[in-house]
Amino acid sequence: MQLQSNKDAQSLRKNGYVVIEDYLSARDCDNMYAQAMNIIEQIEYDENAIPESGLQIGYDEMDVRIRGGRDYGMFDIFHIDTAIDHLREFKHDEKIMDIIVEAAGREFVPQSTNLYYKNSNLTTRGPHHDTMREKYKSFVYLTDVTEDSHGPYCYIPESHGPSVGQIVRTFGKNKLAGKKRTDNVLFDPEKAEKLYASKGTLIISNQSGVHFGQPQSEGYERMLATTHIEPA
Repeated sequence: MQLQSNKDAQSLRKNGYVVIEDYLSARDCDNMYAQAMNIIEQIEYDENAIPESGLQIGYDEMDVRIRGGRDYGMFDIFHIDTAIDHLREFKHDEKIMDIIVEAAGREFVPQSTNLYYKNSNLTTRGPHHDTMREKYKSFVYLTDVTEDSHGPYCYIPESHGPSVGQIVRTFGKNKLAGKKRTDNVLFDPEKAEKLYASKGTLIISNQSGVHFGQPQSEGYERMLATTHIEPA
């Protein structure tokens, strides 16, 4: 697969995200899935006693968070690249950084690489911004996410880069409602695109845009690796 810096950057700049198929081979994804599941299966915890704030567990060089709340039971493993060699290359892929820098018009640098794993996650947080400032994630599906049951990533096109007025209205409405200040209040969730894709697909996403994960159906899973990318 050949990343097309100019074309992909234009899509990222306009829509807030870009989808790039066949970034990794199915075989590489299957190998990384097996390595990740080996790690997950060795982590000891009481799955019926996860607090609202989640559990924090140290494991080797990684920090493991098992989420509570609406993402109950989801694994969020920080620094997964210390355990899976192929993800070190993903974290430092210069072609991904070229796309982001061209879209943003300034320098960005990769931070931590995480693994997200959901299985039968029947509830998720609703539409929200991660931040109101420019920040990106690059992530690759390690399992097929080809139908609603898998819990696809969803994004409202052109909801990124909110104005000062939009930020003030969002924070104010959420404060009055007692919600998290970055919950979506301005954009129609029905306009979100569900980003279905086969394993190995790369998605680059501006996290100031409105996004959310679709709830899964019982017995379905989704695994992805993601790199947090911040201004230099």
